[in-house]
Amino acid sequence: MIKFFRKIRYDLMGKNKTGKYFKYAIGEIVLVVIGILIALSINNWNDERKNTDKRDTILSNLILDLKKDIIAFKKAEIRNQKSIDFIGDFLRTAQIDNSLEFIENIDERYAFYPNSSKYKSIISTNQIELLDDSKIDKLTDYYEYDYYRLKSWIRDLDFTTKEIGNFMINVLPKHPIKNDTIFNNEVIKLLKQKKVYNLLSYSQNERIWLNGLVISTRKKAERLIIDLEK
Repeated sequence: MIKFFRKIRYDLMGKNKTGKYFKYAIGEIVLVVIGILIALSINNWNDERKNTDKRDTILSNLILDLKKDIIAFKKAEIRNQKSIDFIGDFLRTAQIDNSLEFIENIDERYAFYPNSSKYKSIISTNQIELLDDSKIDKLTDYYEYDYYRLKSWIRDLDFTTKEIGNFMINVLPKHPIKNDTIFNNEVIKLLKQKKVYNLLSYSQNERIWLNGLVISTRKKAERLIIDLEK
């Protein structure tokens, strides 16, 4: 193709057709410019397609982590509510039907294992810039604020739970193989001590507040998935 255009150029110059030569030269320049523009457009299209693929992968991974969070939150809500109910029943009635079951539930530790690996990855590699500002703001709010607040409250509850656990180990009588009336009565008597009673009351209030926080965080994760899927 290049040889073909070169031949035309030489023929025009050789026949002293200067006017036609300049017209041809301008046309050739225009064709080159058009070719460059087409190449740039194709390159830009390829880059945009690659970015779109990366963005779709990032969003899919983030949504997967959020779904794991939601499952974990729901399980934690159930376990925590069970502890709240057991403690609440005792504080209200000062009676326990089954001390063994009660003991198993009042020191239930609230485990939280964040699923934030994908978020941390896109932050460290600056891939978060592929997302629009609205999504970035919501992700940042969820992982940098809600996560931190939840972990902070879990640490506080964990301290109280350890206090209850120490009481159970050091003060409560040795667990019998099965629940019986004598053991029940001994446990109830010890739990009615002011210090222990107040500790249980404090634990229940912490758990109620924490469960509300977990529920609101779970709902925020559910809304965030909807926003990321748009």
